[in-house]
Amino acid sequence: MRYLSSILSIAMAAMITSCDKSPDSAEVIGNSLDLYVQNSNGENLLGSTYLIEDIKLYYLNNGKTEEVFDANMAAPRNVKFVDIEGNTALRIFANLNDEEYPTTYLEWNAEDTDTIRCHYYRSEDNSTIQIDSVWYNGLKVFPDQAFGPTEGFKIVK
Repeated sequence: MRYLSSILSIAMAAMITSCDKSPDSAEVIGNSLDLYVQNSNGENLLGSTYLIEDIKLYYLNNGKTEEVFDANMAAPRNVKFVDIEGNTALRIFANLNDEEYPTTYLEWNAEDTDTIRCHYYRSEDNSTIQIDSVWYNGLKVFPDQAFGPTEGFKIVK
């Protein structure tokens, strides 16, 4: 019985010291955008006109354009096709630097590049960072023209 109470005491102490009691310790970072790319007839262009292997992202950081690529990530270029309620969208992970309006360049192919500028809500302790506005090639598209159940918008090419 003495061993059982010692084991229970040790287990309780381990559980208490391993728990983070701060409810503010969770981080929420929302820098993904879902782009629905269509032609003027409403036909989806992803996977036909625009191929995932051709699409690249570039972040503008301190006046320098840097290509996004991390071979250790599931989506090394921070872009991927996703199915959202039966619709294919391009999910991108926008630039998240500390500028007021971080810039992301979306290169569809060698001849076609678009500019995305985001504004983020940032909590005082930066535990929550969430896109609240997006400009696509200079036009405000989010939240004004939000489309779909996620943070997304439609592009007609």
